[in-house]
Amino acid sequence: MNSLVNLKIKNFRSFYEETIFSMQAISNKEFAELNTFKCDEKIFPKYENELLKTAVIFGANASGKTNLVKSLDFMRALVLTSSNPLNPVVQQNTPFAFFDGSDKESTLFEIELVAKDIFYDYGFEITNNQFTNEFLRKRTNGRLVDIFNRNIIGVDLNTSKKKKNSIGNINSQSLFLSFANTPFLALDEETILDLRNVLEWFSEPNLIIVNDEVMNKYKIYQEDDGKYAKLALDFIKQADIGVENFSVVQEKIADKTDPYIRVKGKHPPQFMPLDKEVLGLDLKTEFNVFNKEHNIVGKKEVYLERDFGFHSDGTYRLLSILGLILKVLDRGGVLVIDEIDSKLNFLIVDYIFKSFNSINKNINNAQ
Repeated sequence: MNSLVNLKIKNFRSFYEETIFSMQAISNKEFAELNTFKCDEKIFPKYENELLKTAVIFGANASGKTNLVKSLDFMRALVLTSSNPLNPVVQQNTPFAFFDGSDKESTLFEIELVAKDIFYDYGFEITNNQFTNEFLRKRTNGRLVDIFNRNIIGVDLNTSKKKKNSIGNINSQSLFLSFANTPFLALDEETILDLRNVLEWFSEPNLIIVNDEVMNKYKIYQEDDGKYAKLALDFIKQADIGVENFSVVQEKIADKTDPYIRVKGKHPPQFMPLDKEVLGLDLKTEFNVFNKEHNIVGKKEVYLERDFGFHSDGTYRLLSILGLILKVLDRGGVLVIDEIDSKLNFLIVDYIFKSFNSINKNINNAQ
């Protein structure tokens, strides 16, 4: 099981005070049968082991909804990429802008999560575009135990042998967690496993964040022998948006030697580089063509990206994100969608929520 429990941020974008977004259920049991699931009591203390399947944030424009999504997205980017010294993502940190001196204060990111059926508490602080603190704890035998603590001097490790080790010389613009998959650190197997569990939690499909900048994910429709394409087609026909069929196509975008690549469509395609040319993925949709007596007389093919503008904005957005939704529902994990109601019919949004709250369609307790 991979789940989100709590996300805590401080001094990031429009959040100056410490702010917590929680997926832990409260004592109110209305809708609990549909919208909650219980974790093993070995993971959580009794009476705290109930998590939400779905949560919605409402608020006025400029109230911070998107910035909350961006906080998790930025945290993910730091975790997955900061081991690369040539790509110092930490320099993109954005402290609160409207208090004098807040840019000199630390930014906090902390997350409580369940990865591989283990509860972890992970967090770090950024000061002047450098990581100044980092920690990882897990719940063992009902209590939280330290796995590592890192400050500006180095990293203190608590190994399975109850012996403290220290590691110095970690780049101040890199997270220690990001090195979980690198072999140069001589760590014991249990520590490596814990680091990898948390690192992989931030990777797809365990965590998927959908926003306006997301690339198309059409390759999902080719996975598992087209499993998600079949599920998507069933969904689309129920939604009655006119699309009778669709398939993923691979098209040449440019020769590898071309100095510029002109891309059609709203989102950049998934590039599939080969030796001599660059290929991109697109969705080919099929519509029925009727005569004046309303009899089907043929088919019309329309490409989602190449023919951008033919489909409605709602159809375009639905086809762009539906594979992600179905994959998370199938495998479990966490799906975050900024402005889920944007461009989509409210009945489609309602169906998405009901799918996550369904016992039959969400057997792995995706959130």
